[in-house]
Parts: sequence; C-alpha cells; structure tokens
Amino acid sequence: MIQFDSITCLKQDDYTGKDNIFLIINNGFPRTIEVGEIENLQTKQVWGYVSLADNARHSIEVWEKDEISPNDLIGKIYLQDYTIGRDQQAVVDNGSASYKLWFKIVEESQ
Repeated sequence: MIQFDSITCLKQDDYTGKDNIFLIINNGFPRTIEVGEIENLQTKQVWGYVSLADNARHSIEVWEKDEISPNDLIGKIYLQDYTIGRDQQAVVDNGSASYKLWFKIVEESQ
C-alpha cells in the first residue's frame, strides 16, 4: 500500500497560471489522485492510501493537466526502487517542470 504525504512544485510548467497536477498510480489497474492547482515552491498535502496489486509493476506518474494541449507527463517513479516502511522522497523532472513527492510504502494488514 502507498501512503501519500505531500508534493512540492520545484519548477512550474505553466507560465500563465498555476499548474494543475494529478497522479496516476499504476498498480495492476490505474488509479488517479487529483492534486489540484500548485505553483512554484508551493507544497500541497496529498491525502490517501492506494493498495498495490500483487504481481504488478508499480509506479507513480506525475502529470500536469492542460486545457487546450495534451496533458504533460512530468515523470514516473518506479516503486521497486524504494524500501517498504520508510518515508520516501522522489523528484521527477521533464525539463520544463520539476516536482518532489513524499510517500511511504507500507505493508497491508492481513
């Protein structure tokens, strides 16, 4: 299970307004979490837990939603690179935007 904490905008994608961010958790079936509007150096709480399906390649994608053009993938975090039970930080960067995500991978109670 992934326990989300917060996300920080290190470098904003949009120049005309705030970025509108959402996460896609790939865990056997995709799940979307709306973060909402965020701007440079702002941190927002991301509430929630997402169960992880067995035998799936787990990842978190950070996206910036656009009204007119296609949405922008800022980056992907592969969860097999992280340790269960520890607070984690990951930075994603696509050259025009950069975000830091805080989360924890926890074991589900039986």
